[in-house]
Amino acid sequence: MPGKLEHGTLVGETALTDPDKWYRVYEELSEGERYDWIIGTLDRTLDPDFFEKLSFADYIFELADRKNPEKYAELIHKLRHHRDFYREEFQYFENELAAYHLFLDEVSDAEESLRYYMGAPVQGIDQLIWLMKLLVYYGKTDLAIECARQTYQEIEASPELIGGAEEPFADLIFMCRFQQAYLRIKNGQGVDWRAVQEELERYDIAMDDEILERNRAAMERPSTGDEILCDGPFNSENGPGVFARDNMWTFVKQMLDRKQMDFPLGEAIWAGAFQFLLQRKARKRPVLTWGEWFEFSERELDAYLARMVGGFLSTRQTEAFAVLWGMAYVYDFLLERGVISDKLHINALQRIARVKSKIRDVYQDELWKYAFVDRWQASDYAGRESMQTEDDEDDNLDLNDIEDDDYDPDFYDTDRDEVFSNPFFGAPLQEHDGSCSAKVKQKKKKARKEAKKQRKRNRR
Repeated sequence: MPGKLEHGTLVGETALTDPDKWYRVYEELSEGERYDWIIGTLDRTLDPDFFEKLSFADYIFELADRKNPEKYAELIHKLRHHRDFYREEFQYFENELAAYHLFLDEVSDAEESLRYYMGAPVQGIDQLIWLMKLLVYYGKTDLAIECARQTYQEIEASPELIGGAEEPFADLIFMCRFQQAYLRIKNGQGVDWRAVQEELERYDIAMDDEILERNRAAMERPSTGDEILCDGPFNSENGPGVFARDNMWTFVKQMLDRKQMDFPLGEAIWAGAFQFLLQRKARKRPVLTWGEWFEFSERELDAYLARMVGGFLSTRQTEAFAVLWGMAYVYDFLLERGVISDKLHINALQRIARVKSKIRDVYQDELWKYAFVDRWQASDYAGRESMQTEDDEDDNLDLNDIEDDDYDPDFYDTDRDEVFSNPFFGAPLQEHDGSCSAKVKQKKKKARKEAKKQRKRNRR
């Protein structure tokens, strides 16, 4: 076997025409030598069938070193030169390359990755949706909205996609259009609301006159800081869903004004917090006040995030970071409006801080992928989590004493004990470890092959 390999040096030229020989060489190399072997392979002009027979993408994935993403980026840039192969496989690589460039604030390079998906949005729909969210998290909403407008029609009309695949694109367009309206109002300019309504209808966003009027009023209402958010008792007619709907606009306007976060990011933070709170089972009490409803335990938050990031093909780790870091803004907002007490606010920030520490430990080798949270402006009450309250009943909350009315079977598709025993907070899930098991790798490989076969069937 060869000694140390240099870039561009291949052992046995016949290995470049015989996939079996290529693999036998690869199998006997160390991890560092494998990287050089693949770089050398990519430096050559090869028949596309060579990549096809080898399932070459799988070897790239095996060498994906999230601790040193620059090496992975080098592989992807070289892979781009093999156009025929890359045309079929780009969606599995460009999303992480874009994430790396956003981390480095190399926006033009991230935009180059985005263009691959804009050219074939149906082929890379899952990764494109993830990448658009990431752009929003990084404050690059202009790129995300450009992509949404250019790709919406193709995605909406595609027979290859399930119904509703276009909804994330429409939602983004909706939020950005209302941000434009709000900024015009702030600048003393008028808004043609009928034109807004007609424009959104082109993206299948139907607003009757009542809904349009409610949204218009929300945009025009001054944010005084003392709006009444929960006018009435906590009951089935005036519950959390109504609360979330009626107060979302106030929150996103505040986030734009104070934190320079665009409407889509503010809405994602608000929605993420309420998705957690709504699926969390309300504790049985004869009378539940608004303040009590917003109380949560650290264990509940652990379980929710464990479920969010689980799954061998999960792309929701990024969303989990956004939800967790965004919750402090939501609880600051609730405190200022008098919905929750000082004690509840401090306890919530303490629990959020402890879970932040845990998730950072789990993903310590990949924190560059979630660097957007460190670029957000600090919450208005940053540091308050270090304060002491009279008591913290978090560890004494009985999660067996619950109501099942808000149980979401689509979210919790496994036994509750499995949720609470998920190893996410203790040891990294194997699925998220760079050295994941052979079984997990096989699942990923099978999923990619099935997706490729489906694309070929759809083109016949």
